[in-house]
Amino acid sequence: MNEKEERIKEQRTIEAAHKNLSGLGGKFGMILQGFGQPIIAQGGASLYDIGDPYENEKDLAGSPEEMQGQIPYFDSKTGEEPIGGAWREDREYLKEPYGAHKIGHAFDGLSKGIHIEIKYMIDNNELTVYHKGYLVYKEVAGDLLAFSPNDEWEKQVDRLSESAKKIRTKKSKESQKEKVANAMRKRDSWWQTIKTKWGL
Repeated sequence: MNEKEERIKEQRTIEAAHKNLSGLGGKFGMILQGFGQPIIAQGGASLYDIGDPYENEKDLAGSPEEMQGQIPYFDSKTGEEPIGGAWREDREYLKEPYGAHKIGHAFDGLSKGIHIEIKYMIDNNELTVYHKGYLVYKEVAGDLLAFSPNDEWEKQVDRLSESAKKIRTKKSKESQKEKVANAMRKRDSWWQTIKTKWGL
């Protein structure tokens, strides 16, 4: 990066911080918390590295009768599964741990009539914002890589963040009420247990 580009980056970083856009604590993070949806990855342990899908395939060799003997089959008369090492290995392969986990958050403004998309990926702390299909903001691990200020999308972000702030306040009040209700239920349950146990 040359010196002029470095100065522009520094100015844009200061501007983004001044407008409270930086990081998950800024307006983009607030929008993701209020309106965003989690990005879920599903799969087993080899979710990202599947390797060569044809690695375990074996070529059948020999006469047609020998090849047929190498193919596991289900016995419909007895209802028993095929036997053989290859079949068992395949069955063990299918028992690989399988699950789902959150890899990020995304907000698509089209549902609100706004052509803006905000996405945050957890693994590399990447925050990207697109307006009308164009990248307008990108930050990776706190380092600003792109910021193209424009009143059109910034006004939309301001409105969304204000709405998200109201939703967040409402959710925190509801959460506080729920915590108080749970504490009251636990207290009543404890008192009922003591009364029953000791005959009070």
